[in-house]
Amino acid sequence: MPNPLDRLDPERRATLVRAAADEFASAGLEGASLNRIIRACGMSKSSFYHLFESKQDLVDLVIGDLTEQVRAGLDVPAPDSFAENFWEGVEGFLARLERDLVAHPDALLLGRLFYAAPPQGAQAGVVAEISGWVARVLQVGREAGAVRADLPPELQLHLVMAVLRAMDEWAVRALAHGSSATPRVSLVVDACRRLLAL
Repeated sequence: MPNPLDRLDPERRATLVRAAADEFASAGLEGASLNRIIRACGMSKSSFYHLFESKQDLVDLVIGDLTEQVRAGLDVPAPDSFAENFWEGVEGFLARLERDLVAHPDALLLGRLFYAAPPQGAQAGVVAEISGWVARVLQVGREAGAVRADLPPELQLHLVMAVLRAMDEWAVRALAHGSSATPRVSLVVDACRRLLAL
């Protein structure tokens, strides 16, 4: 069965995604008003409900579209590229990632959406994808002797994801409130290195 979203004009879809993203980032999933979103994008209620059965369907569309837009501007290396000079490679990658995300017009909005509600739907899929990539990078680090092997890989992954999420969430909140004071990449790498290095 064809998806009605596939027939939606790209400009209208972008307007809908922007209006919904702003609303969800400001009010959270539970507090967001579909009526405000519908008014902001100039859509009729009948058209809107023809496209979406639930608020979560709309959240999934917004996160999916914004993730694709942000991802298109990122250069994410293969995990194997970290085999030599592991920690220097990690720090270099995180510095480039921070620069590219700060420069992308939708990255902050996507970050605000990620921390507005617990991960589910499309958001959980993106988190799982990132987690899988980080797990492969950690495996490369263990094989290269840069990451300790006396802890279970699942625990290491959990620790790293917790550190990255905490620092990213703090940076997103700071940037959303107009502050430029965010954790330096070297501090993020140092925190991970203290947990993982031999």
